[in-house]
Amino acid sequence: MDRFEAARHLGLADTEVVTVTDTADGTAVRVKDGSERLVTDEGVFALNDHPATANFRRWDGSDAPAEALAEAREAAAPNEQPTAGESTEDRDGKGGEVPDGNADAVLDWVGEDRDRAARALEVEVEREHPRSTLVSKLRKLAES
Repeated sequence: MDRFEAARHLGLADTEVVTVTDTADGTAVRVKDGSERLVTDEGVFALNDHPATANFRRWDGSDAPAEALAEAREAAAPNEQPTAGESTEDRDGKGGEVPDGNADAVLDWVGEDRDRAARALEVEVEREHPRSTLVSKLRKLAES
């Protein structure tokens, strides 16, 4: 399962999913809010104590999913902080350019990132026929 599939399965925006790691028990997912979840054929389980997963069943199987996420977190630790004007998604090659798709695709790519909203707004207003509703939404996000 990749980041986009995990986001769809969990009902989250793509930008909310930080790490996806396949394990023998299922797919371990770390979310931007700090919650960690395990997606299995039996459902979604909480891997850590977090308010966002308070209503999830707690995983009581092997420690492999939590360990896999811990290893991924440790491996990424030196690179987690973006430089000024850069998001972590830009650096890892998963989103440096504004998508050339429908308004929903652009807004999904932006998420709540003010810098991305500003970049998307620049691209949109330069179009031959800018989409007024998208421009309005991007302005609000960029100025928030």
